[in-house]
Amino acid sequence: MSFSYSSGLITQTGTETGNDQLAGLSGLTGVTVTTLGERTVYSIDSSTRIHFNGTCVIDPRYCELETNRLGGSGIVVNGTLDLGKEITYTYGTQYTSGRALNILGGSNVPWGWIFIVNGTLNWYGCEVETGSGIAVYNGGTIKIRDGVFISRLGNHTIQQGNTIIFHAGSTSD
Repeated sequence: MSFSYSSGLITQTGTETGNDQLAGLSGLTGVTVTTLGERTVYSIDSSTRIHFNGTCVIDPRYCELETNRLGGSGIVVNGTLDLGKEITYTYGTQYTSGRALNILGGSNVPWGWIFIVNGTLNWYGCEVETGSGIAVYNGGTIKIRDGVFISRLGNHTIQQGNTIIFHAGSTSD
């Protein structure tokens, strides 16, 4: 389990553990860390990309990932990324709330994706706020359970709209 930086790319490998599974980003080039109460926000600058090649959970109760990328593949999931958590009680299932992912940059068009899924994205109840789309490619899978999608397309005001693009060979649940 680790995060590493090389030539503008942060790569996550292995399986992250603990409540704040983004903690390994601290100290890496291109990352600013801000603590807000019990939550930590990891902000990746516009010239840095991140690839999740292993397994990682972004639990909005403890952490948030933010990117300022203006174009191209800012966030790529090749392994498994969970946004939020699915919590099972004897009386039913609950999903975490709060913002897990904030894409501040973006192309301002739904097909100009910054967030690319080649692996598995499990989205449990939390918020994703973005000014661009999410692309799910051949072999990629996205599972959404009460996920909240906040779109800032066009003039960067919050607007309704579906900007998840499914390519041939992708799956959803």
